Amino acid sequence: MLYAEGTIQGAGFVTHEDRNNGLNPLQMGNIIIVEDSSAGTAWLSRNSLTSITQSQAQTSYNAFMDNIIDNWNDSDMQPVIKPTKGTLP
Repeated sequence: MLYAEGTIQGAGFVTHEDRNNGLNPLQMGNIIIVEDSSAGTAWLSRNSLTSITQSQAQTSYNAFMDNIIDNWNDSDMQPVIKPTKGTLP
């Protein structure tokens, strides 16, 4: 897997050609995950994203989620379920 910090957004960020090449990015918090392939590497480069290690990605994701969890206000967010942290694949 390849990991990068960022957000999947906007038209053309993931194209039909990307999908046809088997690219299926996963967004977990502030981390984007793609398969470690030539298509994944090209996609990261095209979108100005820099690959980071899994350890760096997990640390960044944990900090991102800690901030969300620490600032969660149940009374403002009903009926949304309070988020929890997970382990990146």
